[in-house]
Amino acid sequence: DVVTGLSNILQEFGLKLDLKPASRRLLSEEIDNEEGFPAWVSATDRKLLAQMQGKGWRSKVKPNVVVAKDGTGQFKTIMDAINSYPKGNKGRYIIYVKAGVYDEYITV
Repeated sequence: DVVTGLSNILQEFGLKLDLKPASRRLLSEEIDNEEGFPAWVSATDRKLLAQMQGKGWRSKVKPNVVVAKDGTGQFKTIMDAINSYPKGNKGRYIIYVKAGVYDEYITV
């Protein structure tokens, strides 16, 4: 990784830099069922994702907000849509992002 490589290079010059890589947690890469979803995807989420396969999914699953760079949605940026998440909401909040190139940094 980059941090280890940088630390090794600095050690060659006699500089000690005690950096540890940021901790990350990989949930799972294992496919745990015949639908092809990872084990950590709940049954409710599997059903929702299955409904979204193929044409006509938008009639079955209604997004809370739509992002469209061309202005045809409620938001033009993904970050603005994320920021619209209602405080105190405990339920699902679906953001549909229309096709396009969104040149932005996302912080969740």
